[in-house]
Amino acid sequence: MTDEPMVIPNVVSPDYAGVLRESLDAAGYHAFDLAQQGRYSFNDSYTEPELIDQLRQMAERIRGVQFTVEKTRWLRFVRGDYTLLLSDHVSRHPDNHTELTLDFSERATNEAEIVYVRGEQSVFIVPQWPGQCAIVDRPPGVLRYERYLTHKVGDSAVYRLRVTLAAANRAAARSAAT
Repeated sequence: MTDEPMVIPNVVSPDYAGVLRESLDAAGYHAFDLAQQGRYSFNDSYTEPELIDQLRQMAERIRGVQFTVEKTRWLRFVRGDYTLLLSDHVSRHPDNHTELTLDFSERATNEAEIVYVRGEQSVFIVPQWPGQCAIVDRPPGVLRYERYLTHKVGDSAVYRLRVTLAAANRAAARSAAT
């Protein structure tokens, strides 16, 4: 058990990743384009309950903590897309939480790295590798951005599933207080 940020390779197979991409593309996206926050496509209503539960269970084994799923967001980045720190600052979960990011892209772009920072210091950088899942604990002072995809990516797209997990005891306490 560890609380260090990590990247786990080969969490999903290329075939399953292809099925996910096709299903998500068929479900559609909303465009987000606000210069000071980012540009990308997202879907907050699509769901794959079995996959999300498997990811939660993987995080529980690694962290040694029971989690509840607070939020999921499916993302697609293409040439010209990015996110900035302000976007994370505005939309992030307010409490300590654990964040999983599954990359189910067709190929690596050598771009679109996810960068976690505290102040001006990089805490952890997640390369863009298809099939991998990053696990990062997110106290309030740790923010995230995703690097710009340049013209070099051509028509490639980066697909990600972001899952926000809260410790089950924290989620239960929050529910009891409301």
